[in-house]
Amino acid sequence: DRIAVMDSGNVVQIGTAQEIYKKPANKFVADFIGTMNFMSGEVVQITPDSDAVYVRTEFSEKMRCKTSDSSAIKPGEKVYAAIRPEDVEVFTDPPQAKENLVKGIVAHKAYLGNLLYFFVSVNNTMIRVQAPHHLQQKEGQELYLFLDPQKCTILS
Repeated sequence: DRIAVMDSGNVVQIGTAQEIYKKPANKFVADFIGTMNFMSGEVVQITPDSDAVYVRTEFSEKMRCKTSDSSAIKPGEKVYAAIRPEDVEVFTDPPQAKENLVKGIVAHKAYLGNLLYFFVSVNNTMIRVQAPHHLQQKEGQELYLFLDPQKCTILS
């Protein structure tokens, strides 16, 4: 089965449910299909021989993300670095040298039965995180978030 996602009467993406969820064509599709964290930023570097793009955000000078088409992005371009809550790894102590590691403060915690959500404030940006049930951090406490470069994508 294939799905078409429309925005203002125009088809913006066609694909399977999994393709659309994992590789949304733009911010509208990502927001329409599930929950996604969006961090506005600016492209600072593109690695042409790989799918790596580096973005300056409010909390990182050089956050590494991936793109399916590096030729469509230019340095200086305004983009969104995006990652789903279930793709953010959570640590109570800083892990050994991980790229895309940020420190934040738990602003809110929501127990949703089978899920535990943390809303973590990182330099005025709220990051939603799906966390394991054993994590006992309380509001106001620190958490370290690893935004996996292979799961962080660039959207327009």
